[in-house]
Amino acid sequence: MRSRVSLARLCSGLCPLVAVLLGGCANDVTDTLVERPLGALSELGVNLQFRMDDDPLLLGYTRLLGAEAKAKVHRTNVPYRFKLVDVDAPNAFAIPWGGIYVTRGLLRFAGSEDEVAFVVGHEVGHVERRHGSLAFQRNLLINVALILATNRHTEDWLEYAYLGNYFLDLHWSRQNETKADYEGVRFASMTGHDPGRGIDFFQRLDQRYGATPRFWGYFETHPINRDRISYVGRRPAIRRCAPRPGAFGRLARRRARGARAVRPGAAIRRVAAARQRRAVGAARADAGAVRGDPGQRGGRAGGHAGAG
Repeated sequence: MRSRVSLARLCSGLCPLVAVLLGGCANDVTDTLVERPLGALSELGVNLQFRMDDDPLLLGYTRLLGAEAKAKVHRTNVPYRFKLVDVDAPNAFAIPWGGIYVTRGLLRFAGSEDEVAFVVGHEVGHVERRHGSLAFQRNLLINVALILATNRHTEDWLEYAYLGNYFLDLHWSRQNETKADYEGVRFASMTGHDPGRGIDFFQRLDQRYGATPRFWGYFETHPINRDRISYVGRRPAIRRCAPRPGAFGRLARRRARGARAVRPGAAIRRVAAARQRRAVGAARADAGAVRGDPGQRGGRAGGHAGAG
């Protein structure tokens, strides 16, 4: 009887706290006390785990896409930061308090700028809805409650409670991803991109990596791509939006002038080839200068004479 009374008191004390923290009425408080320090720790962990890519063209391209989405956010106090990760796998992720990370592989994998805009909007949506911060608070409170409720009378069924919490956490994660897909559609539409290209992105993922069977989807943190394609296709913005090219530096201007979209992956290959040609030319010039190659000197002299 004592354990039941203590458990009842524990639940009655934690339920109002859970309602306050997860109900949205204390978000200004949790932004300062939870999300901001959690974001700082997450950013430190990301920097330790991954190497950032500082390519000026690709990083500027990513930041300009992010700036378009940032201009439409509601949480204007959040310092949104858009960074490029030197990873070949196509991926993007967000951390609490405004950190958005796009991999170099995603830019190479994407078939159009609209797809990248959809993915960036998806990640901004995670921050807008405080998914990382609320998930941390929810898991912390549930685990604290389970630890406090553990005693010799309850330890048997608490094992099932921990297992149930694991699958419940996966379910909430999939729900958050669906909400972020909605934000991806919304931000892509508001920034003048075609949100329907998000469907092309998910289809291409299934073509490369294979479709996930529905049964295994219950053990995943993300919905299977078939469900995401169906959800994105039903959004009203897909039918309303008339795609307009955005102005994002030289690549986007070429995209706006041309009939076909400029593929970021093709741009990466062109930039890499140009850099390789310049490096080879510089190496040959340095080698000729060291050897005193008359052909090198004659070539330069002949060039100047012809120009004169």
